[in-house]
Amino acid sequence: MRTKGQHSIQSENTGPTFQSTSGLLDRALADFASLIASEEYNLQIDSFAPGLLEHLDLPDLCSALAPRHLSIQNPVAPNRAVLALSTARERYGYTINAYENLHVPIASR
Repeated sequence: MRTKGQHSIQSENTGPTFQSTSGLLDRALADFASLIASEEYNLQIDSFAPGLLEHLDLPDLCSALAPRHLSIQNPVAPNRAVLALSTARERYGYTINAYENLHVPIASR
């Protein structure tokens, strides 16, 4: 059983998973900055948010949810490829730090 606010970062056959339950992103774009930097992408127009990067990116938004439960499952690159766990952890480092700073346990597998 998970304690209140706990989240975990896991890697399964389908790709990396940050698990918990208040927010859920499954196979969502990992961050908008990578979209801007990419010359090739496989996303629909609704994936674009003009002007958003002037204020925040998805990891910033996710960190604002701390200490609430959060699940980020199989974050993808602009070409829709699931990111490696190490890349996902790097992109969401700010989010992970926000949870750690609030003393929310992180379990990694």
